[in-house]
Amino acid sequence: MRSPRVVFASLMSLTAMPMAACSLDQFRGPPQVTVTTCEEKALIEDGEDGDDQILLREGRNGYLYTFADKAGSTVLPAETGFRMAEGGAEGSTHSIHLTGHVASKGEVYVGVGFDLKESSDGYDASQYKGLSFSAKVKAGTEPHVRFMVGDVNTDPKGKICTACNNDFGITFKATNEWVRYQVTYPELKQEAGWGAPHPPAIDPARLMSVQWQVSVPNSDLDLWLDDIAFIGCPSDKSAGGSGK
Repeated sequence: MRSPRVVFASLMSLTAMPMAACSLDQFRGPPQVTVTTCEEKALIEDGEDGDDQILLREGRNGYLYTFADKAGSTVLPAETGFRMAEGGAEGSTHSIHLTGHVASKGEVYVGVGFDLKESSDGYDASQYKGLSFSAKVKAGTEPHVRFMVGDVNTDPKGKICTACNNDFGITFKATNEWVRYQVTYPELKQEAGWGAPHPPAIDPARLMSVQWQVSVPNSDLDLWLDDIAFIGCPSDKSAGGSGK
């Protein structure tokens, strides 16, 4: 059994492409923003407001956080109070930036993620076909990153799993330049050998969280992420498969 949020998978299906009224807590953050186009509705976080909450649209209102194992791995920013870094993909002003070191022994992992909603009910993203994001790593740091999406069957908040956190995911190898990746729901897989239950596929109507994790022992981490969005809008010509 591996640690929560840890798992590697084949990169074969992951596609690289060129480059507050509705919140449950009325005291946290501004109201939801009304957007009209599919692309605006699909955008989850672009970092441009600089804060630690994902974009308040379409009922989404989760917060960014970092996490690390108890075996000695380290991570910055701290686990709470996340703030965006200056600089981003395609000349944007801000993005997610994560640094740290993965411990050498035990069930080791370091990562960053967010819940799609603060509540325990899943987020319905069934109108989309998957997710996309831009990523890069600093030269000389670990390039293998696990991208994971938790649903009601894998997240303990869903109150279904008896062995939780074996989220659906896929591993990609980041480069030292910004690259855009996209993955459809069917390409996301759980790790074999642990976790319960093991449904045949992710449930896009009840998504819970999105995370990125490095779990290579004794490795340095310097990961940048930007422009996280759902795919499947009419203008998204490559959302139907893994081709460019």
